[in-house]
Amino acid sequence: MIKSAIICAVLIYGAIIDYKRREIPDIVPIVIVLCGLSLDLSVFCGIVWLTIMMFGLWSVSKLTEMEIPGGDYKLLCALSFTCGLMEIAIILVLAVLGTLFVSMILRREILRKIPLCTYIAPAYILSQAALWGVMAMQ
Repeated sequence: MIKSAIICAVLIYGAIIDYKRREIPDIVPIVIVLCGLSLDLSVFCGIVWLTIMMFGLWSVSKLTEMEIPGGDYKLLCALSFTCGLMEIAIILVLAVLGTLFVSMILRREILRKIPLCTYIAPAYILSQAALWGVMAMQ
């Protein structure tokens, strides 16, 4: 729970910087990976998840002929290392829904470049709150 709070805090910091400057500080993925290393997860599994995410992002960038910014790439790979593929999928779905919701409210085009960490941070917080809620019910 403490590690999730640390990740939440660093993602909020990253979201603020990403919104203001359109760059994710290098400390954000570093802290996320360090939290992942301190969890009771297998480092081998984390490396496998990270490799799958790297290959997936690379494939998407080649198929769409669009470049994925380095900070976004590092953030998603670090989260996949720490959270795993299932949780990163949930986080990405929540981030996409948040992006669509904000775009509809502000009447902006969805295709414009967005500060990814600004949407990943609340999505991660929601996913962790849901996880804590499920654990509390057991």
